Amino acid sequence: MGLALGLALTPLAAQADWKQSIDQGLESAREAGGKAWRGTKEAAREAADKLPDLTDRALDALNDPMGKEQQPEQPPSEEELREERFRQVWDDLLKKLDDGVEMLDRIDKAPESAFFSADKPSLRRDLNEILDDTVVLLEDRSIADLQNKIAEHQARIEEARANIVKYREARLTAPKLHVVKVTRSGYDRMIADEEQIIANLEAEITRIQEDFRQRMAVIGVTLTPEQTRTLLARVDADDIVRMAAVFDTLKQVTAQLAELMAASGEAVAQSRRYYGMHVVLLEMMAHMQDQYVEQIDQRYLARLAELTAKTESVRNQSARGLRAESNPQRRAVYERNLEAQKLTLKTARLYADMLKQQRGQVARARAAVQKDLDLARNTYATVQLSADLLAMLKTSMESYRALTSLQAPRITPFENRMMREKFAELSKLLSNDNG
Repeated sequence: MGLALGLALTPLAAQADWKQSIDQGLESAREAGGKAWRGTKEAAREAADKLPDLTDRALDALNDPMGKEQQPEQPPSEEELREERFRQVWDDLLKKLDDGVEMLDRIDKAPESAFFSADKPSLRRDLNEILDDTVVLLEDRSIADLQNKIAEHQARIEEARANIVKYREARLTAPKLHVVKVTRSGYDRMIADEEQIIANLEAEITRIQEDFRQRMAVIGVTLTPEQTRTLLARVDADDIVRMAAVFDTLKQVTAQLAELMAASGEAVAQSRRYYGMHVVLLEMMAHMQDQYVEQIDQRYLARLAELTAKTESVRNQSARGLRAESNPQRRAVYERNLEAQKLTLKTARLYADMLKQQRGQVARARAAVQKDLDLARNTYATVQLSADLLAMLKTSMESYRALTSLQAPRITPFENRMMREKFAELSKLLSNDNG
């Protein structure tokens, strides 16, 4: 009975609510109109601005007498977001792939060397530019955005830590009380504020790292939270993530090309065009892998070798100084220096091993891509039947899955916090273009 009574009373109460809302709106409108009648321009403007809002409120009450709240829309899933991003770049991607097919045909016909016309090396450089543009279209910007946000937060944390050092130094000579100057207690508050900023940003970084880990799982790279932190601290993180994301997207692109090829039926010219696009995609994969291997060999490993040699030299000096020193305080400093240098050398060797391991995986994947690329080039040049081209394209889709697994990063977590911090320090040195 009580339930029935409650249900029966609800519409009446709702009607009273919207009637009251209308009455209030009309009363407010009369007030605003009275002000306008009294002659001030400001009051007239107020009335004009107020009336539409009041009318909307009254209409809302009429349209929704039960006072139901609008249900918020569910956010799109990761899969829906990926599909939408793919749709947005599809037209541009087809154009780039067409440009790539045209360039491949030109390279095939061009001489090995020429003084006054395009030759194979110059056209290959033009093709590489097209491939770089294609990579940009295919990479997952949502993952890159997460990496950028983490980098921004880390930069702000460094700034906060530098501020803390500066405030502590200034606090030493600050007055206890002063009307104008910052006092010691004032610096204490400023230091506390910066420490809170650091704590907040570190918590936010942890949250973003978890988002990153989940996004990587979507593209087929499974990581633990600690492996995620290690990967993000690596100097080659951008390259690893970009290759994983692009290679995952290639499965989707190739499926679309296969669908278009199947729809073209016996139109060999059109099927050959789509297969040519597949050849361009293989060229792009090989190009990305070549760039990665070159970066590891000529930049990162070379710099690590230089850093290791310098640290070894300084470590030898420290060891000689320790042997020659009898003062306990100076010996203690030498011993601390030796421990720090030992940590640097250990971390540098670990870093080099990680980079070499990943380089080896990418090199093996590169060899597999070359086999697919050689076959695809040969097929593109000789096959005249659409059915044969489609069969080859479908076979390549399985190769993409195998390649993604072949060069997935093998990541070993850090032993301790000190090694993690030293690793991050080395990453910064390695990524510095000035050496």
